[in-house]
Amino acid sequence: MRILNTAKTKFLLIFVIILCSYTLYTTAVIREFSHKEEIDYGQVLPRIWDSKAYDDGTMVIRIIRKNATTSINNYLCFYEVLSLRIINLDGTVVEKNLKLNIQSFNYCVFQMVSGGEWAITELTSGGLVLYGEVGVFVGIHTVNEGYAFIFSNSTLNATNPLSPRGQVSILPIGYNQNPSPSLLIYQTTTPNLNFTFLFCDIAFFEVGHVCILTISQTVPTGTSPSESFYIKINFLSSGSVLSFQSQANSLILPNVNPNPNLVWAVNSLTFGGYLLTNIVPTGPDQHFIYGFLIDGYNSVLIPWEFHNPVPLGIKGVYQILRNNTLLVSQLETEYYYWRFQVIDLPKFNGNKDKGYLNFNNFNVESTDPTINSTISPDIQNVKINFYGPVELSDGNLTIYQLIDNKPYLRQYITKSSCT
Repeated sequence: MRILNTAKTKFLLIFVIILCSYTLYTTAVIREFSHKEEIDYGQVLPRIWDSKAYDDGTMVIRIIRKNATTSINNYLCFYEVLSLRIINLDGTVVEKNLKLNIQSFNYCVFQMVSGGEWAITELTSGGLVLYGEVGVFVGIHTVNEGYAFIFSNSTLNATNPLSPRGQVSILPIGYNQNPSPSLLIYQTTTPNLNFTFLFCDIAFFEVGHVCILTISQTVPTGTSPSESFYIKINFLSSGSVLSFQSQANSLILPNVNPNPNLVWAVNSLTFGGYLLTNIVPTGPDQHFIYGFLIDGYNSVLIPWEFHNPVPLGIKGVYQILRNNTLLVSQLETEYYYWRFQVIDLPKFNGNKDKGYLNFNNFNVESTDPTINSTISPDIQNVKINFYGPVELSDGNLTIYQLIDNKPYLRQYITKSSCT
């Protein structure tokens, strides 16, 4: 909302379905994003260790530097500082170097023990136990302004042929509330399955949420090679399953990785479609990444703009932003710089844009009053037209006032006020 200094004060109300703004690209060009570190650590390379993208369009990466003094045997230890780099929408980088004053072993990594039974405890009451040989666990935020943990597990050693061999469950957690009991959203009794990868997010061009589960089916030695399957699960924040689709390896993905345990990972894209990636180690601290796209309507592989394969940093970090920008970390070779290769992935459902993609809500067809319009502060009704039927969530319609281009919260419209 902007205050206009006229004889009769008017207010420009901008109502936002979800507060996010992104730059939209029209061409896919390979480019580079690099940054020179402000602090001189001598001849120690800055390594891109992890990354995270946020709904406001920013990206945060963690930088580590090897501490040669404390790195011994199978332990790799870093300088004892949490080095975060905040990449803003305008390309500027803010450096944060935090001394956490915690034990030094928290800055070391080593080979974890595989297999066994793991449990997550202290969830208000009871525990969340993951049984089996393979388990995948992810956390997401939900459309009803809450959170959810989605976890999958599979086993190759079930003694009861009728017992589930693999399952996916959701643990919803409302904001400021205790966790609810976990809810089963998928299970199978098919034998010899490994659940190898799980990706979950908001289903931006659909309703609710979506999970993509990568499954590898092992076969006896000497028979046909293992097959990969992909399960797409659409569900609501409540845990109600809307649909699921399975697809065998009809994608005819190239066999780029000799290690059968390193499969193609599937990421759902904000503007529709999916990105499939496979990271292949080629030597000590050397990796390459292969990538293809599918539009979500058929199984035809679409090449990305990179030339397969693409060199990758030692930790294999790549990040997809909400605006469909893909950043691939590069192997660090200079003592002060780190770099990404960058492309813009295609927007398969971009034709649904009626001006509301900038607000990160892809199901809105129109509103009355329109976005960025000048309206009276005593307006009685706000009308929102969606592409398809929707169910009212526990979220709010939020109205902000813009003063000097800074948003100030003015009003919440709750679910009970909507019809």
